Amino acid sequence: MGMNGIPRAAAVGLLAALLATPLRAGVDDQFVAALGVADLDAVERLAAHGADVNLRTDLGKTALMLAARHGRHRLVRTLIEAGADVNAANDNGGTALMYAAIEGDPRTLGLLLSHGAEANASGSNGWTALMVASAKGHESAVRLLLSQGADPNARDVYGWTPLMRAAFETRAAAVSALLESGAIEVNARNENGATALHYAAALGSTAIVRALLEHGANPASTDLEGRTPLGMASDMGHARVASLINDSLRAP
Repeated sequence: MGMNGIPRAAAVGLLAALLATPLRAGVDDQFVAALGVADLDAVERLAAHGADVNLRTDLGKTALMLAARHGRHRLVRTLIEAGADVNAANDNGGTALMYAAIEGDPRTLGLLLSHGAEANASGSNGWTALMVASAKGHESAVRLLLSQGADPNARDVYGWTPLMRAAFETRAAAVSALLESGAIEVNARNENGATALHYAAALGSTAIVRALLEHGANPASTDLEGRTPLGMASDMGHARVASLINDSLRAP
């Protein structure tokens, strides 16, 4: 027999249960500590024990942001159902939707959007979730965000658009998804006067250059230093891309 007449096995089980169940007074502190080390298993357990799911780390990150970043779809749902603010922003203006765009999981993105996540929220650098998904090359995420009202022509603080980001990172599938939206400003210029075609040409991406030209990109555009896509392709030794652009310049 254990203490006070309780069978020993039962006493051990009760003690284990008590140790495994956080006291309410310390749940929030444990929750913040778990956030600080990105221990999402502990976050999930503590959320189930009543932790304030909108608590933040010193940098303003919430559990929802971390769960979204790591593709923890079930935890994202649990946190939302527990009252997590889907539009909370960290110290740099980043939201859970932007974190989800890094991972690119359409399920997580869709869940956040269906619970009111702002598709066009931007961070302090001007990046939106669509810019993130475009730069990462997550085609499905790009298409989903566009279908939910994400602005394909949004600009960051340097004047870059999602299309420029996708071209710069040579994400052909993302470029195609953006172009097919039908609302893209293919000849938009950033603060350097460069277009998506400038970057695609300089990087030698034949598929992206072809797609941009087919959707009306201006092969004769010049940046603030007078450089053209053709000149950049030639300077970088991308003969095939240079030939494509040359053919476009000669077309009636």
